Amino acid sequence: MRAIIFHESRGNASVVMRNTNGSIDVGLGQLNSIHFKELARYGIAPEHLLDGCVNTYVAAWHLAKQVKQHGNTWIAVGTYHSKTPVFRDRYAQRIHAVLRRWNVAP
Repeated sequence: MRAIIFHESRGNASVVMRNTNGSIDVGLGQLNSIHFKELARYGIAPEHLLDGCVNTYVAAWHLAKQVKQHGNTWIAVGTYHSKTPVFRDRYAQRIHAVLRRWNVAP
């Protein structure tokens, strides 16, 4: 989770990125607006994601959903970002590269 947050925002809780497809990514974990409807069912509004604690919990929840579906695998890590295999795999490689730079992964 720490590597994902580092990769996504470099620890900047207030970052909001506008994507070319019209969606936005918010906060530490750069949670995409595609998830806003589901988060609203839990009382979490987009502006709540600018709170670092809320964003970290939501990002961990999102990653945990992927791990539940795919196991403790790089596929789960990549699916945090995208279900599309090419984007999923590239993202997992990027997170693995962060962990290698930190000397915590082979």
